[in-house]
Amino acid sequence: MLHHSAGVGGLAYWNHRYGNVRQLDHGVLEHLLEEPDLQEDVWRLFEIEGGGEFSLAGHDKFVHFSKHATWSESLVELSRRGVFSRDRLLDASLAALDRGFSQFRVSWFSAFHERLEPTIDERKQRANQYLRLLASPIPPTVTFALKAVDLVDQVAPYDAKEMTAALQPLLLSRTKATAKAGLKLLDRIIARAPEATRAACLVAAEGLVHEAADVQGAVMSFLDKHGSTEDSELCAAVSKRAGSIAASLKARLRNWMKEPAPSVNSKSVAPKSAERAKGSSATRSGRTESGANLAPLRARAAKLPEAFRKLAGVDQTLAALEKGTLDIRACTFDGTEIPRLDPDRVIAPLMTLDDLVDAAAAAIEAPDDYDALERVVDGVSRLCDQRPDNFEQRTGPLLKRCLQMVPQMGSIPFESDLPPHLLIWVLLAWICRDSGTVTKTWNTQYKYFDTEYRIAGKVFPGMYWTSRQKLENPLKGRMVRIAERVVKGSAAVLLSAPTHRGGWINPIELVKRFRQLDGTTPDDIDVALAFHRLAPDHRAEALAELGRARGGLIGALRYALGDRRTTPQAEPAWLWVAASRARSPWQRDEKLAPLLGELGPDVVEPARVDFKIGNVKRRFTIKLFIDPEIAPKKSDSRLLALNLWHHAVHDPQLLFEGDSVAAIRAAYSVWPAKPDAVFALAGRKLADNLDWWTANWGTRTYLEPLLDPDVPLRDMAILALLLGLAAKEPGERGLATDACIAAISDGRLDGSQMGQMMSRLWPSGLINLARWADSLGQVSRSSPLHAEVVRSAIDLSLSAQSKVPPKSLHAFLGLLLELTHETGIGVSPATREVLARMTGASKTTLTARQILAQTDLRPAVSFAEMQAAVVESRLARAERWCEWMQCGVK
Repeated sequence: MLHHSAGVGGLAYWNHRYGNVRQLDHGVLEHLLEEPDLQEDVWRLFEIEGGGEFSLAGHDKFVHFSKHATWSESLVELSRRGVFSRDRLLDASLAALDRGFSQFRVSWFSAFHERLEPTIDERKQRANQYLRLLASPIPPTVTFALKAVDLVDQVAPYDAKEMTAALQPLLLSRTKATAKAGLKLLDRIIARAPEATRAACLVAAEGLVHEAADVQGAVMSFLDKHGSTEDSELCAAVSKRAGSIAASLKARLRNWMKEPAPSVNSKSVAPKSAERAKGSSATRSGRTESGANLAPLRARAAKLPEAFRKLAGVDQTLAALEKGTLDIRACTFDGTEIPRLDPDRVIAPLMTLDDLVDAAAAAIEAPDDYDALERVVDGVSRLCDQRPDNFEQRTGPLLKRCLQMVPQMGSIPFESDLPPHLLIWVLLAWICRDSGTVTKTWNTQYKYFDTEYRIAGKVFPGMYWTSRQKLENPLKGRMVRIAERVVKGSAAVLLSAPTHRGGWINPIELVKRFRQLDGTTPDDIDVALAFHRLAPDHRAEALAELGRARGGLIGALRYALGDRRTTPQAEPAWLWVAASRARSPWQRDEKLAPLLGELGPDVVEPARVDFKIGNVKRRFTIKLFIDPEIAPKKSDSRLLALNLWHHAVHDPQLLFEGDSVAAIRAAYSVWPAKPDAVFALAGRKLADNLDWWTANWGTRTYLEPLLDPDVPLRDMAILALLLGLAAKEPGERGLATDACIAAISDGRLDGSQMGQMMSRLWPSGLINLARWADSLGQVSRSSPLHAEVVRSAIDLSLSAQSKVPPKSLHAFLGLLLELTHETGIGVSPATREVLARMTGASKTTLTARQILAQTDLRPAVSFAEMQAAVVESRLARAERWCEWMQCGVK
């Protein structure tokens, strides 16, 4: 029945626009009028969420492509005509808001409810339903309910006790306007029912833990007006939440609580310059002013290799701690000088047929897990010659499930670039020893090809096929060649199979695989991909394993591993380029460059990338500039790094079919040592959808590598991070926030790096500064170190000039105001000049004046405490590297 009714608006509409039924010209309204038997089914659409275009919200969002009315418009019109009960529509739309639907889909029902324009009498009849919806976890639903409650309360006041209790969730709403509206309604309750004052104040006190300082300020104003310090329960509630109060409001809270100001001591202020210069107290006592014992820290540092101490910044941060100064500069490493093989992320190869079948069955049901896919493909490649007598019995359930998935893919074999689809075709080739047959017949009536696919005795009509030329995805090309081989039952080692999650290959294991070739010639892309995936770990040991073997592929492998005696060759170019990029991803290859010349970025010359922000109201907002330049024409797919840049610059919408989770993880796995090209693509993708005009749920996956503590944050990575912090979609912004917190904690990101990139972004108008203020505020609350990094980043970014100040600049300055109070550090002279030029009576100007008027700033913690945390983080990083270096050598 759901399919029947959803088809009225969803399936019928999409068939009309894209499908084969070209004569269909009816919309929702026409269908419901001409087919009365469908009308009762419509009520089920208020009970089941649906998905994709098969939902009311999904249909109405895109119906502007056609001449037809939306579901919302159609139901309102049918209600006006008496076809549908108005009361039932009002009740059904309210009930849908309480069914746990996603925000995108549930928002349709609140909008539809308002489109019906309920009268005040109709709202009064549903007063309790509106009140209950104030506790909804969906912000737009709360806003909708709050408006209705406000209207009802003005003409038919709610019970004071019930309404006060119902307003409590509003004080914790992340939407500031909602929290403030809750305070206004509490004020109204007190005005008409003074006996509710105490309960209202207790509810208002919940707002003291709100993340926005202006909401906390509104709560303080409410308590100043209505609260009593003689109420012990209220004082206890306020005191319990005092730790969450903004730094700029602490003095005001102490005044309300009638508490004395804290005394100034060595642990609450930053070290004076004279004390920093002498540094004698810490050195003589062996302790810092924070109480940190320097001796154990020095002893741990002494056990570390000098190279690791330098890369992790151990020596510089420890010296600052000893001197009583603050040094929180980011670590400087490119990822090739450190171990990357995490012993907890080893991928165990599949060794038996049963293990392969089990792993394959799991992999096709978990399409986002690209590492699991690689593991299965490796198993098929090595074990495809094993065909015991009961092979069909053991693989039967897997075959049945793969065939069930073929219609869902909707295209002929290897037409799609999506990794889960490619896996299905490889599995079918292995189990059936057949690639199937495709037949195409021309449909003269509708002018398109009818395509039919046959395999394992099954026929699949209506499969998608196109002759459109696309840049070849090297990972797809690799899978095609594997499928061609396993059809013949020809087992072979897969050189490029990762040994660790994320695409990494242990060099020692790769040497063993080359030895297993036994004279056979591997696929070109398999070799190139294996070289690009080489980890920096254990290369000397791998070279020793090779012994005196030289020439051909082994010569290229020796070069990739760093052998100084091997000389690169001009032919085949793709092979020596792959070896060169594995050898030194970030440097120009002086040996190979004279032989090949300039072929593009990351061939023999490392890519240098910059960007420019164009029209923020159009797609492809960010334009990339690559040096060396990259030609728009098709390139050799075996030049993997060049291929990545080609897609990022010229075909961002086509890269591995763009936004699926597995496809993005696959793209990062091509060259895990240097993910800059994919980070650049991430920036373009995020910039084009900051306001979430289309639901690309996979885009957040681009931000995952930022959580890896050993991924260096260069310009493209920081660009993607900052765009993620400005994204509207909660998943993207939440992941970016987590990544930013982690990067500051582990020493990869400092205020200078962030501030310089922020200064290039916000003046363009691309960034919603209120979102930055929100996400960076969450980052700053992680620790005093995070607060100082964010403060210095905002301070530096404000040196940029904008022709028209963004509307949300006041929120950005508001965060800076709080952080100057929190850290005890004022703004720079350059920023003071910028703020002093602001005039008028806007929120932005008023906040700027507050920042300029700050005096007697006191930090929440001493610099020494902050520096001690930095030293501990750097020591832990270097110690982890040492531990990893001992793993993987056999």
